[in-house]
Amino acid sequence: MLRADGSVAISKTFTKASFNDYIDANYRQTGILEGLVFDKVDNQYLEFAASVSLPQTDEYIPLEVKIDNFGHVTIKRDSEMDTNGDNGGNEDEDEV
Repeated sequence: MLRADGSVAISKTFTKASFNDYIDANYRQTGILEGLVFDKVDNQYLEFAASVSLPQTDEYIPLEVKIDNFGHVTIKRDSEMDTNGDNGGNEDEDEV
């Protein structure tokens, strides 16, 4: 990801393993990283929605990924199934 001046803000590859702390053993073994999509800018954070799903099912674990203006990544499990992009969950976040 590049800043407006062309410098690198963050260079990170996300894989299913990036979310191991937030998914159970079944999802670690058989799940797939279904997607990682940009959601919004909130203060100094870029916010993304991610999901790890079980193939060929509607079952998935929603996750929130935040990247601050220094490139620090924070991930948390999204307990609210909000479809308008305005999540107000109060779960603890872990920096990775």
